Amino acid sequence: MDNKSRVLIIDDDKDIHDILNMALDSINRDEKKSLRKSLLEELSVNSSSKSPLIDIFHAYQGEEAISLLRDDSQPAMDLLVLDMLMPPGINGAEVMKELSKTSKDLKIIISTAYFHDLEDQIREMAQHFNSVYLLMKPFNLNIFVDLVTGVLSEKESDLNSKDILKLK
Repeated sequence: MDNKSRVLIIDDDKDIHDILNMALDSINRDEKKSLRKSLLEELSVNSSSKSPLIDIFHAYQGEEAISLLRDDSQPAMDLLVLDMLMPPGINGAEVMKELSKTSKDLKIIISTAYFHDLEDQIREMAQHFNSVYLLMKPFNLNIFVDLVTGVLSEKESDLNSKDILKLK
């Protein structure tokens, strides 16, 4: 049985991918031992395991993400980190709308600087999923890591930050 969590970063900015990848990798390394230990305990993984706790996947456009998520040869994702504006493709709210037809169990962290421009659309789409959080760009990477760890370990009630908005 594979105990790894799978996170898909969906953003049109390669630099954002690199930064979030680095932050997520910190969970896989010993730099954040308390987070690693907590996530290991929650996932019931042997603490001597050398394999990553999180496998990180990437999509640079909404259409690419939808295609990847619907590809039966790809592993199921546990968490999406979703940007809202990804020109020239469809936006994050449209990605959520498309996924709401088949993937309501997905956990989503919306990462955007444009929440207020798309607030109605985002709030409407969030109602179709079990767990949706908003993290406004720019954000502190430690808060991002805490949010990812809390969502994946299902300790969402422990998340307490003015920078995190639970939408659903």
